[in-house]
Amino acid sequence: MHHLKHNLGRLSNLEMTDDRFLVAISGGKDSVVLGHLCLSAGLSFGLAHCNFQLRGADSDNDEVFVHTLAEVWNVPVFTTRFNTTELAQQQEGSIQMTARYLRYNWLEEVRKQHQFKWILTAHHVKDSVETFFINLTRVTGLSGLTGIPFQNDRVIRPLFDVHKDQIEAYYVSEKLTHREDHTNAEQKYLRNKIRHTILPAIEDVAPAFISTMEKTMSFLRESQALQDWTIQFWKKQILERLPEGDINIRTVDLTDLPGGRLVLFSLLQGFGYASGQMEQIWKCIQQKQTGAIFNSASQQLLVDREKIILRPMHRVRQNQESIIRLPQKGSVLLSGGSLMISERQKVPDLLAKDKRNAFFDADCLKYPLAVRKWQAGDRFQPLGMNGQSKKLKDYFTDQKWSRFQKESAWLLIDDTGTICWIVGERQNHICRVTPKTQAVVEMVFYPNRMPKNI
Repeated sequence: MHHLKHNLGRLSNLEMTDDRFLVAISGGKDSVVLGHLCLSAGLSFGLAHCNFQLRGADSDNDEVFVHTLAEVWNVPVFTTRFNTTELAQQQEGSIQMTARYLRYNWLEEVRKQHQFKWILTAHHVKDSVETFFINLTRVTGLSGLTGIPFQNDRVIRPLFDVHKDQIEAYYVSEKLTHREDHTNAEQKYLRNKIRHTILPAIEDVAPAFISTMEKTMSFLRESQALQDWTIQFWKKQILERLPEGDINIRTVDLTDLPGGRLVLFSLLQGFGYASGQMEQIWKCIQQKQTGAIFNSASQQLLVDREKIILRPMHRVRQNQESIIRLPQKGSVLLSGGSLMISERQKVPDLLAKDKRNAFFDADCLKYPLAVRKWQAGDRFQPLGMNGQSKKLKDYFTDQKWSRFQKESAWLLIDDTGTICWIVGERQNHICRVTPKTQAVVEMVFYPNRMPKNI
């Protein structure tokens, strides 16, 4: 009893006692006890009740009961109604999952609209144990076996380490009343089957099972914290965010790392990839199947030689641009950077070795000029190969370019269709500057930014 009466003390430890709390209340025994504890502690709180309209008049009477309770306690109350059955059918989900989604979304709306800082729910130890068994029936990682946490964002569960018998004792001692949900006794839902069949059977042979599971789940939470720390450590080692928006994840380290698959899956979940896709990606990495592409709603993923590359979908669409005509001088903004074009009457004494700079014999260029993406069958004569022709595809392979690099590359072409420059990479031998050159066209590619003087 003493433990339960002072259980909200952890809010004091978090310096929350001066905040405003929104208590989610069904009208059942657990949530009534939580509300009364808030009242006894002198917290500033309001009640929030969802009528899911699943039990006819009983659901409506629950709503009336909560209004009466709020009046007796002299606290604000907020209620809403959902046609849960119809919504579950529309979303092709279960009644329970739909109700949970509706409830938490609405609670957050009320919290923001009425300036409450925290949402309190009445989940306790046995709820956590039931959740543990529910998740055992699903594909889950360690996080699914840790029970219900004390806090998720703005949702706090002050009773998460309180046992059901403590709640019962408090309820009796304070002479509280509640509304009984008769569906809690039915075995229509998985949670109720676990509550009324599985747990009693286990407690019959292990009476202290709930307490034992509480300790086990606390150990699992510690393991989860260690796992999260490990993933964050490896994220810093292998994940690189590039200025243009791409993300490289070095996979060569993961294949020999115990738990490398888990690290990768944890990173990819943040980009919207489903478990089935992640299994396929991991298989490609293990078998060194480079070139495979996987799409999520927001990303395109390429499996490369020793890394995977994630590219935002808006960049993928940008790389599908058609031919862009160029002015004879000035600047042009391209996806991936900008191109500055200028003319020189005098040949530079020393041609720049920076790949971003290119110098062309003006008389060799056939105007108008343009840039485009590469196409199957493209050939050019790389500078330094004495005029020998090479397939662009072979050139990319020799340079170990990824598919994304190929698709991002711009090709400078003249009016004859000759590829004069792989922009920012290599010039064509034909258009090179020679001792006979009278005028020079200089082009500079500025990756992902405009030059200051533009």
